Amino acid sequence: MFRITIGLLTILCWLSIVKVQAQKPVRLKPTNQFHLSIPEPSDLCLTPDGAHFYVVSDNGLLFETDLNGTITRQSTFSAYDLEGCYADADNVYVVDERTRKVHLLDHKNLQKHHTFEVPYMASRNRGYESLCFNPAKSSFLLISEKDPSTIFECDASWRVQNETDFKGLSDISAATYYDGKLYLLSDEAHQLWELDAVTYSPTRKFELGIINPEGVAFDKSGNLYVISDDRAILYHFGPLPSPTKP
Repeated sequence: MFRITIGLLTILCWLSIVKVQAQKPVRLKPTNQFHLSIPEPSDLCLTPDGAHFYVVSDNGLLFETDLNGTITRQSTFSAYDLEGCYADADNVYVVDERTRKVHLLDHKNLQKHHTFEVPYMASRNRGYESLCFNPAKSSFLLISEKDPSTIFECDASWRVQNETDFKGLSDISAATYYDGKLYLLSDEAHQLWELDAVTYSPTRKFELGIINPEGVAFDKSGNLYVISDDRAILYHFGPLPSPTKP
């Protein structure tokens, strides 16, 4: 029964990908943009109080900014190549693609207090590109960029509990969870895909028209923010449009 169920979920996910690929993406237009004084920003996440962002860079640095991208703090901690970040009431979590390490930092001083290593066999620049938490599965998610794009579900000790290869979206550069859905960002496709947070079946896709999108987050009002790595620009969008009824 378990094998049948897993097989059925795989088929349903594949059918959803085919359906979404056939859909014309919804075009989104930014309502504002902010230039960042951060070298090669690669991801962002909302702080627990909703008043700031944490932003990580390819240079291994962590910053705190306001919602307009102005730097308010910078951590003295540094790594090699930070590609994903997530924050909850307890910690700031950042993932180093090159070393396959997840670092936990304190909100008060942005200093590292713990490190977990999550091995992944691939070249140094083909490690974990995205990090978020999925409440629907009570799991932290680490996602590899491509060849293949794999969603790794981890427990609180960062032990991998499940793996799901995700096909259909090339070059996954960031991920976030918001309002019951999982969102994956693609650098190559310049698109944002909305997924069912349990089955990972795609439901909608959005065309961003942004060069090198590498970070994605929502604020508490549902406004979408996307970072361009190459241009070091933070783009502000309004809330996503409501799904159209078939």
